[in-house]
This record gives sequence, C-alpha cells and structure tokens, in this order.
Amino acid sequence: MPEPHPLRIALKALILFALVNLAFAYFNPTMGRFSIFNHLVRGRLRFPAQTQLVDQFNQGVLSFQDIDAMFASHVISAGPKPADEYRVILLGDSSIWGYALQPPDILSEQINKMNLVTCGGKTVMAYDLAYPLPSFMRDLLILDQARQYQPDLVVWPVTLLTFLTNDSDRFFLIYQSDRVLQLVKTYHLKVPAASHLHSSGFWDHTILVQRSRIKVVFADQLYGLRWGATGLDADVLSAMPLSNDVASNSVYYGFNSPDDLSGLVQSLQFSALDAGQKLAGNVPVYYFNEPIFIAGGKNSSIRYNKYYPRWAYDEYRTRIGQWMAEQNLPYDDFWNIIPPSEFIDTPLHLTPEGEHQLAEKLAPAILKMACK
Repeated sequence: MPEPHPLRIALKALILFALVNLAFAYFNPTMGRFSIFNHLVRGRLRFPAQTQLVDQFNQGVLSFQDIDAMFASHVISAGPKPADEYRVILLGDSSIWGYALQPPDILSEQINKMNLVTCGGKTVMAYDLAYPLPSFMRDLLILDQARQYQPDLVVWPVTLLTFLTNDSDRFFLIYQSDRVLQLVKTYHLKVPAASHLHSSGFWDHTILVQRSRIKVVFADQLYGLRWGATGLDADVLSAMPLSNDVASNSVYYGFNSPDDLSGLVQSLQFSALDAGQKLAGNVPVYYFNEPIFIAGGKNSSIRYNKYYPRWAYDEYRTRIGQWMAEQNLPYDDFWNIIPPSEFIDTPLHLTPEGEHQLAEKLAPAILKMACK
C-alpha cells in the first residue's frame, strides 16, 4: 500500500475546506437562532452585551455581531406570548441595561416586581432590550427585530447622546450593514457612517469571513452555562463613586461653547423618533428623558456632570420637549428625579435603589398607556 503523499493530503484538505465554505455561504444558515437558552438553561433577562474579564473565547468583542443570537438568548424568546400578558419592551443604553447591576436589580425586573395589572386585567411584563452605549440606530435595529415578539408597548428612554452620531455606532453598524442600509433607505435617516457600509455579498457569508461571529455565538453558549448555574450573566465591576466636582470647560462633542449652539441643534436627529413610530406601527411608543447625575461641587455652574455642559443639555431638553409636544407624543422628562446619591460609575448609571425609584415613576405612565 503506497504511503500517503503530504502534498496530496494538503490539497484534498484545501478543497474540502473550500467546499464547506461555499456550502455555508450558499445556505447561509441562521445559526444564531439555535441556542441553549430557553431550552437547556433559562433565557437571559438582558442581552449578552458586556465583555467578560476572563474572555478567552470572544476576546472582548461585544455580541451585537449576531442579533438573532442575542434575541434567542433572551427570555422574550421563551415561547408564545401568554394571552393575559401586557408586554412592554424597554429600549435604551447601558443605564437601562443595568451596567453595574446584577440581573434582579435592573429596571425591567424592578417593574415586574411591582405586579402591575392593566385596567383590562392583563399582567404587565417588562423586557429589557437595552444595549450599552446611546445610539438611535442601535435602538431602531433592536425595535425592528423585536416587532415579531408582539409588544403591546415600546418604552424608549433617550438622552442627549442618543441623537448624535458617534464612534460607538461602529459596534452596531459594521455587523448589521444590511439591516442598517435598509432602515436608512426606508426611513431616510441621516447616518454618516452608513456611507462606508456595503450590502453583504456571497463571499461575506463564508465561514472564513464569518469566523468572528461564529466564535462569539459559540462563546455566548458557554457563558450561558454559567448563567444557568449561577444567575450571573456578566462580570459586574465594582462601581466607582462619582465626583461632585467637574471640569471647568464647556466643550461637548466638538461643540466648544454656547457659540456653537446652532451646530448642536442641527446635529440632533429627532427624525429617528419618526422612524421608530413607523417601525412600531400600531404599537404605542412612550418616551422619557433619562435621569442624570447633577453635580453640586466645583464648576457645577458650568457642567451638570462630566458628560453634559449646562448650555448643551438645557438646549437639548428644550428642543426635545418642543418636538414631543408638536408631535403630540407621550413623553416625560425625568432628568432630575433621582438624587445624586443613587448614581454610580457614570452620570447615567443607577444603583438598585435608583432603578427602583425610576420604576415607580414609570409605573403610572405604563398603566396609563395600557388603559388608553
């Protein structure tokens, strides 16, 4: 029997690898929907949106690479919607996601603990579909996907940074280029970074190109085993106390002073809210301006906190209030309802008690929307 020739073996392996890649690209399987969550382990209370401290599998890459896998891991995918459930979905950023909190302390769970019942006798169930970093484009992507889960109410928390295009968008845009381009085209959105995107082609669906996404989806399943065993879905870092003193400058995202007020106003893309209304269809959308930490120390007459100079944030509040009134949309401005002691880590992140206080403010609004 002749000995195998190394070159022939390598050639056959290369051909087999190419064929597998071609087959994978041709069938383009939605592998993210095949999940251990809601089967082997219970669904997550929030998306897998935080990198792990010991992260040998996904190497610190956030999990927005596969939106199907994100939803498949979430408790909202556990099964058909119960007939007696009034389903509320929460969009938003890391504050709503609960960056420094354990899952039982996040806003959606604070609402669910209140055992709210609508005037029609349905039980209110809130689902956390937030994701770190403010981004209207990311919120629209999630809302677009969430429609299939039959929400009765969309709660859309916003803050100033939500309406400005920023570098954080690259985490969402690059991995969801087809969806982004479709939304931009359909709703005439202004997303400068979208000009650098292209629709995915045949070769973009090969294993070779998709290897990072496949790895992240696989890693999420492994972290799901830890979630099932411990109830921990991420490494929650120790919160650093916020300083009551802030910087003396009044710069905000390239806008240097109140002299740049017109430029800031022109950059606020409230048109994204129009797109959200159209995406939601017959499902009502309730908006609120997120609470922020209000410093009271050095330079607090110049800045509310390290994020927002007073001139920029005050103008934003005025403009969004006017816009909501003109559109006759349900909206509350909760910017100053939480005391400074209930903020941790950043000017938007809340303690468990802060989340509870916010839930108490949201409860009447949710019931009012449910009983219209």
